Amino acid sequence: MQRELDVGVARVKVNRLRLRLAELDRQVGVLDRLVGQVVKLALELYEAQAWKAFGLSTWAELVEAERLVLPRLGGSARVNVAMELAAGNLSLRAIAPVLGISHGTVKTLLAKGIAEGGTLPPVTLSLDGKRRPSARVVPINVIAGELVHADSSPESDSDSNAGVFDVEGFLADVGALGVDHGPSDAAVLAELHLRELMDSIRNMGASELVVQRLPEAHPARRRRLAAQFHAAAELMSDVAKQWGVAA
Repeated sequence: MQRELDVGVARVKVNRLRLRLAELDRQVGVLDRLVGQVVKLALELYEAQAWKAFGLSTWAELVEAERLVLPRLGGSARVNVAMELAAGNLSLRAIAPVLGISHGTVKTLLAKGIAEGGTLPPVTLSLDGKRRPSARVVPINVIAGELVHADSSPESDSDSNAGVFDVEGFLADVGALGVDHGPSDAAVLAELHLRELMDSIRNMGASELVVQRLPEAHPARRRRLAAQFHAAAELMSDVAKQWGVAA
């Protein structure tokens, strides 16, 4: 048990914590402003079809050519940026290049944002400058690296109810997404997480997460979710092998 502090030492630590909290608050404010500026500029470029000025064919080509990607953005920040870009009428495929992820993962992020109370505009701005009805996004509780099913109805047992494992979100949250310059601590961490996931499935029949999300009365759905874990593990293992860290 740690010894109690005298009033002098306690005062020093309290003051130090207060300073660190103030510094953190300032940094959060700076981050929020930067995110706002990023979103504003991205929307302006997209609406003006800026890729044409560079002789390019698509928005994705402009993002790649000018290195306008945020592949390491993760967690709630990534959800917030996706929601802000969507609020500016960008489509799933327009948001995807900016975040360095697939449009399917963008849909997952937007679903998470909606589940948290966010809303999306009824129309999106297409590459040709025309506004079209937005793709329907069903609110589901998905976070990076989490597996859930979109339809929680126990009576339904179709493949459409299978869980969603955000592979790109998992890699982004451990700092591995977009890394292509050899082994890293993040890659090793990703490999360890994979081993833990697969061990849980093999030893328990389902990980703690699946047990929390899935009724015990539906073994068929549990098998599908376990198969998805396996597929996710294989994909991330392939990535890890490219970095030379897989066993």
